Amino acid sequence: MKTTKELIIADITAKVEAKLASQKVELGLVDDIKSDVSANGKSADIARPLILQASTSLSKAYENLLNIKKRNEVIIKNSEVFKSKLKELGIEPTDQFQKNIVANLFVDKNIDAKIKAILTATSSLKNAEL
Repeated sequence: MKTTKELIIADITAKVEAKLASQKVELGLVDDIKSDVSANGKSADIARPLILQASTSLSKAYENLLNIKKRNEVIIKNSEVFKSKLKELGIEPTDQFQKNIVANLFVDKNIDAKIKAILTATSSLKNAEL
């Protein structure tokens, strides 16, 4: 049987050991958090220029799509004049290119959807800036 002194020492030792174990766990968590924060910083450093590059590419794509839209409008106008002239003269298209004009095959019918997609992507990308 243990003496009162031995029981007190054992109790204090158990409490100190439990406290030290708790502090080790807390310190381990701090180290884990510090490591993850550092890794996030490194990943952000890699992502930042990629986001900038993507933003620049989207901007260039947007400008080109606007150019296509402007030319589409001219193509549509000129195609209508061409079709009207053919009808007025009572003649048929003479080659495949002219047949394609009559069939409106040279107009990008999805240009507005493409422009909208680029604008949506650009907006989303701005929200992702680090």
